Parts: sequence; C-alpha cells; structure tokens
Amino acid sequence: GNAALLDSSTYKYKPLNLPFAISSSTRSYIGLMDVRSVSGNVQYQLGRMTLMGGLSANRYLYYRGALSQYGVSGQLSYNFSPYTSMTLFADYYSVNPFISMAAYPYIHTTRYGGYMTVGGNRFFMNLGVERRYNTINRQMETVPIVTPVFKVSKKLAIGLPFGDFAKYLFMDAAEKRQRPMMPPKRR
Repeated sequence: GNAALLDSSTYKYKPLNLPFAISSSTRSYIGLMDVRSVSGNVQYQLGRMTLMGGLSANRYLYYRGALSQYGVSGQLSYNFSPYTSMTLFADYYSVNPFISMAAYPYIHTTRYGGYMTVGGNRFFMNLGVERRYNTINRQMETVPIVTPVFKVSKKLAIGLPFGDFAKYLFMDAAEKRQRPMMPPKRR
C-alpha cells in the first residue's frame, strides 16, 4: 500500500452545551497524491438522541492537477439502551471524482444509510445498509454494513468492516444459483 503522512490539528469549542469542532489535515500518499482537508462540525444532544452536522472542503493534488470537493454531512443517533442504538447518516459531496484505482479508497464520495449497534462494553456489532456513489461505475450502489468492533481501551476501538466482503460473497452465491447445471459433454 501507499505510505501516508498525516499532519492534523483540531480546535474544540463548547458554547451553550453545543460542541463545535474545526479540524484541518494534510495527508500525503507518496507517489499518488496529497489531500488537504478542513471541516467544521457541530453536535447537539437531547436526552437519548444526538444530532451532528458538518461542512467540509477537500483539495486533492495529484499528477493531473488539483481538484476541489465540498461536502455537507449529517448524522442522527438514538440510544435505546446502553447496549442498543440506531444511527442514520448522510454525506453529500459537490463532486465524486475518479482519480485512479490506487486513489479510490482515499476519495470521499456521496453516501447515506443507517445501522443498528448491538453489543456490550468490550465487543459490539454495527449492522445495517449503506448507499454510496461508486466512482468507477458512476452510479449509486447498495452495500451492507457488517462491522464487528473490539474495544481495546477507553480511547481505542478496532472495527473490521466486512460489508463489501459480505456483498460479494452473497452476489457470488446468487450468481452460482442462477447458472443452469449442465452435465459435462461426453466424447
């Protein structure tokens, strides 16, 4: 993979119990591109419900030049209990560029969806569905959200997203089912 160098800064401000954060970062993917980002986010909590909204700007500097991308995002979470919650999210970007296959995982694209979080203190699962823009096919695609998360400490949790893998396993199994079983030709 590409080595990534990261430089970032974050400023947090809490007026009237309305946390506001502004962050900026520069990521260098050596031999591929540089990404400069700035974002602002605000969060509001009302009982068991949390609302978040944000604005972002990304600048991709790559071999063909530079590309600017602007985005708006939102998230609504509701905690049913300490072990179960629901989250709805959406990210919209002004452009959804295809730069190269190597850059594909590092480019932000328009997406929306929802998932349920079920589990305990040390282990939980995110299960749901997401629609996202695929810059290769130039269309929206549906992908399941299947992410087991292991909480290592209070500040560190490791999540393993299996949604794409599950989608391709399911598609492969469905494709095999649809093929007619033909006996081999006799010679």
